[in-house]
Order: sequence, then C-alpha cells, then structure tokens
Amino acid sequence: MKNITLYEFNSLNDFEKGEALWENEVHVSERFEGEIGYSLYQLNNFYVEVMYNGGINAKTKFTSFSTITKLEPYLDKINITSIV
Repeated sequence: MKNITLYEFNSLNDFEKGEALWENEVHVSERFEGEIGYSLYQLNNFYVEVMYNGGINAKTKFTSFSTITKLEPYLDKINITSIV
C-alpha cells in the first residue's frame, strides 16, 4: 500500500489502517496521559495519531490529519538534533 493519501487512509477500516501504518509509517513521537498513550506517525504527507489504552494494551482510535496545529502536543518531545 504505497503512496496512500489522507482520504484513502480515512476510508480504511481499523485493521487496514494498522496494516498501512505497519508497512509505511515513520514513528515521530509519543506521549502519555495517565494510562492512555498516543503514538504519532508520519505516513506520506500526513500524520496519524494512534491512541491506545496501556491498561489493557489495546489500540482504541486512529486520528489522521495534515494540519500542523494538531502536532502541538508533540513539539516539545520531537528530537530534531539529527537533522540540524
């Protein structure tokens, strides 16, 4: 599943979204709010946030977006020293 667009990704079911991430993703960052974890991935020209419940070790939600405003919760955690 190469060069998938944001709209194509949104049309997939959760299993297919997981496959698309597994095959093509770049892990960017993660954050936690109690037992709820969020992993941020870049997939082609958009981002996918995967929410999971650490208490039961289950993915619970995929949120895809292309706007940089939704990256704000991750900005202080992204290490850019290797690209500077």
